[in-house]
Amino acid sequence: MICRKCNEEKPQEAFEFRNDNRKYRTECMLCRANGEAARRYNTTVGEIERLKEQQGNACAICKTKADDIPHVSFCHNPLVIDHDHETARIRGLLCPTCNSMLGHAHDDVDVLLAAIKYLS
Repeated sequence: MICRKCNEEKPQEAFEFRNDNRKYRTECMLCRANGEAARRYNTTVGEIERLKEQQGNACAICKTKADDIPHVSFCHNPLVIDHDHETARIRGLLCPTCNSMLGHAHDDVDVLLAAIKYLS
């Protein structure tokens, strides 16, 4: 099947099946997820793609390449948008593990520095 957004030919598994009309969506799951993320964070799919390119298609923290992130770790996008919860400003793209680490630390630099000290 060919995605109407990215114009790439992809296997049928890359498209969501809709039970309501018994057809597959015309956008692949990755393009659909990118569009939803762009709307949620008030940006564009193009800006997300530029950010991904700037980061070398890897997590901004641990540098794990998106292709090396196990599929069970994510829904459709291996890299997730990280944002400042107070300003809603996008900081970068992270793997699910690094995104969870920041969330569990409540984005508190002192907590993260204490963790570094603990590990040293």
